[in-house]
Amino acid sequence: MSQVPDYVILLRTVTPASADEGYAKVRTLEIGNPELDAAKVSLGVLGVILQVILKLQPLFKRCIMYVTKNDSDFGDVAVSLGRHHEFADFVWYPSRKWVVYRIDDRVPSNISENGLLDFQGFRLIASVVLSSLRTTGV
Repeated sequence: MSQVPDYVILLRTVTPASADEGYAKVRTLEIGNPELDAAKVSLGVLGVILQVILKLQPLFKRCIMYVTKNDSDFGDVAVSLGRHHEFADFVWYPSRKWVVYRIDDRVPSNISENGLLDFQGFRLIASVVLSSLRTTGV
């Protein structure tokens, strides 16, 4: 599950109705009702939304590690990364022929870690060094 509609377990809406029903009808759609799937992908289009109940996830932490590698096997590694890590990502630098892979997994919330962010992209770099890097194309 990765999008908000995937977590919807109940949706209460007001939809148009006949005069006999008072011109409006409150509808409750729950898990198991095929109309819930239609309502989730068109939130608000099929009527006025009154209430949404979402399924919650247990509290967890994420273990994130950045790995920089040559891009020679980028295609194979990218597919494998997505299959083996829940929140994985990558940034490809084709002119430099390397990829920064973010290996990102869910871990229990009771794990105690130091929270070190070892990604070079967010570290302070002197402006003299930056201008040198930009002019040399590194």
